[in-house]
Amino acid sequence: NLNYFNWSGSLQVQQFQTIDALVAEPYSKAPQFTLNRSADGDNFAFDYNLATELTRFDHNDPNSTTALGSPWITGNRLYLEPGVNFPMHWNASFFNPELRMRYVRYDLTRPDTQPGDTHPQAAVSEAILDSGLFFERDTKLFGSPYLQTLEPRLYYLYSPYQKQTDQPLFDTSPLTFDYQQLFQPRRLVGHDRLEDFNQLASGVTSRIIKSESGAELGHVSVGQIFYFSNRRVNASTVEAVDDQPNSA
Repeated sequence: NLNYFNWSGSLQVQQFQTIDALVAEPYSKAPQFTLNRSADGDNFAFDYNLATELTRFDHNDPNSTTALGSPWITGNRLYLEPGVNFPMHWNASFFNPELRMRYVRYDLTRPDTQPGDTHPQAAVSEAILDSGLFFERDTKLFGSPYLQTLEPRLYYLYSPYQKQTDQPLFDTSPLTFDYQQLFQPRRLVGHDRLEDFNQLASGVTSRIIKSESGAELGHVSVGQIFYFSNRRVNASTVEAVDDQPNSA
């Protein structure tokens, strides 16, 4: 791993071994190279971020089959994600607009029994509007002074649909849904699928903070995502439309 100011890079080799002989080993990453730049975070200033990843996916026994019974596809994957943002922060509020471009491209070796495109690629744009307010008031608990906050937040996310079922699934799977995922631009881990979004997340957090030390005694959060269109991109080689109007 290398870090220089807001630039970071890494080079790793990852190999798996399963204990159960009936369970197929996942893909190895041999190697994986990343180079990323995080935004400076300067207020009221245009900035940019960048995520790049180049990975070689291989398998010890390409003659075996995956968990779905299909032959193993091996190859290289290039992922690029440049973005620009303009953060605006005030004492009791913030508004962060952001634009990104996501691109993935493959150089594949396919088994004879599974023909197809050896260089599939996909590109989508992504828009994010993130806003929030901060309220606070003095209170007392058990005779001690505390600060109670109220932090409502709205997070709009849009990215158009693009068909990607011709792309392999090397390391992509669904994320476990929790409160923090309400305000994240991903519902999958891995870069084999570029998700489609048209949704608004709303949430609110309240914290109890000790006035003297600033230590947080506890907090509670609740929120939900409201979907304006069906979700069609998922961690599968077959499209399964998710038409639920809102999240948990």
